[in-house]
Amino acid sequence: MNKQPEYDGPVLEIEKLSISFFTRLHEIPAVMDFSVSVAPGEAVGLVGESGCGKSTVALGVMRDLGKNGSIVGGSIKFKGRDMADMDDAEL
Repeated sequence: MNKQPEYDGPVLEIEKLSISFFTRLHEIPAVMDFSVSVAPGEAVGLVGESGCGKSTVALGVMRDLGKNGSIVGGSIKFKGRDMADMDDAEL
């Protein structure tokens, strides 16, 4: 059996994440250039005003932005692996 080497970096790395929602006529930016790194054993809370993008960031990480939402920039890595390269079963 091929055993993967132990990963010792951040559990979650979000770099310059930008998310938009699209209408027939417009792109509506919802999150712009959000970055955070979460180390093993660490907890991070998102705090901000209503409508500032906290839930949108969480939904973006889970790839659940509905039919009109899209990640338009940045990257999300889980244990060093780009989540954009993961299929539905892996997510």
